Amino acid sequence: KITFNAQGGKGAAAVSFKYQAKMPKLPNTTKAGYTFKGWYTAPTGGKKVAKGNKITQTGPFTLYAQWTPKSYTVKFDANGGSAPKIGTKKVTSKKVFNGQPYGTLPTSSKGKAPFDGWYTAKTGGVKVTATSAVKLTKNTTLYARWLKPSKITLTGAQTQYVVGAPFNRSAGKLKITYPGMDPITVSLSDKNISITGFNSKKAGTKTVSIKYAGLQTPYKFKVNVVKTAKITFDAQGGKAASAVSFTYKAKLPALPTTSKAGYTFKGWYTEPTGGKKMAKGDKITKTGPFTLYAQWTAAKTITTGTVTAGAFCTPVGAKGVTSNGTKMVCKTTAEDPRARWRAA
Repeated sequence: KITFNAQGGKGAAAVSFKYQAKMPKLPNTTKAGYTFKGWYTAPTGGKKVAKGNKITQTGPFTLYAQWTPKSYTVKFDANGGSAPKIGTKKVTSKKVFNGQPYGTLPTSSKGKAPFDGWYTAKTGGVKVTATSAVKLTKNTTLYARWLKPSKITLTGAQTQYVVGAPFNRSAGKLKITYPGMDPITVSLSDKNISITGFNSKKAGTKTVSIKYAGLQTPYKFKVNVVKTAKITFDAQGGKAASAVSFTYKAKLPALPTTSKAGYTFKGWYTEPTGGKKMAKGDKITKTGPFTLYAQWTAAKTITTGTVTAGAFCTPVGAKGVTSNGTKMVCKTTAEDPRARWRAA
C-alpha cells in the first residue's frame, strides 16, 4: 500500500502497488488557506511524485502532501483612534501568509487611553500579536482596542446651573485609572471630550454624559438647573453679609456692606486676593452659584493730636488718645453701627 499523509489537508485513501510498476493516478487533497504543491517522498524537501513515475520501493511507503501558504490582505480599523502607524509611516493594510507570524503590526492612539492591541472583532474576538500565526481563508480586518479603566472619578465639576446658562467646561477634571498604571487626569476643556445631555432651558435635574476618546462608555453625572442661584459673600474676617439671588446675565443688585476692626473695606472681589472688583449694575456672567470676597486695607493709626470720646470717626480701626491719656479706637458696636471713638 501507498499511504498519503495530507499534513493538515483533506485525507486521501491508500492505493495498492506492485514492485517496479508505474505510479497510479494520485488523489487530490485540499487545505484551507493553502495551495497544494503535490505529493512528496518526505514531509519537507524530498522528491515530487506524479502519475507514471516508476515505483522503486520494495514495501509499503508514505507520500506527503506539501503546501504553499496563500497570501491574504489584512486591513487595520483604528476603531475611533488615530490613523495606524508603524513608526511614522501610516499603514492601512499589510499582506500576510498563512502559517507564518503576522509580523510587525501598527499602533494607534485614542486620547490618553493605553493601546491594548489588535483584535479580530470590534468587541470580543481574539487578540492578534506580531507572533500570532496567520490562520485565514480570506482577506480580513483587525480592529484597534484600548484598555478599559478600572476606576473613573470626576472632581471640581459644576453641579448647579441657572436657567439659560451654558455648560461650564472650564471646571472639572476626570481622573481615570487603568489596570497597573498611575491615574491620568483629563480636564473637561480637553478637545477630546464632548458633553451631551445638558439642557438649561428649564429647571430640573439633568443627566450629563462625558464622552472621551479613551473611554469605551461615557461617564455620566447629574446637575441641577435652578431658576435663581445664590451669590454668597465671604467677608474674610469682617462682618458677615447675607447671600443674594441672581439669574443668568442679570445685573448685580446693590451689594451688602461690611466692616472689620482695624481695616478699611475696599469692596467685593471675584477672588480672595486680586481678581475683579464687582459693583451694583455689573453684568453677571456666572452660570451657577458663586462667591464674592471682601478685600481690606489696614487702617492707619492716628499718631498726632487728641480725639474726643464718642465723636464720629473714620476709618474703622484707627487709634487715638484722649486729652487725659485714655487710649481710643474708631469702631462700631452691635447697638450703634456708626463709627465712633470708643475706649480701646
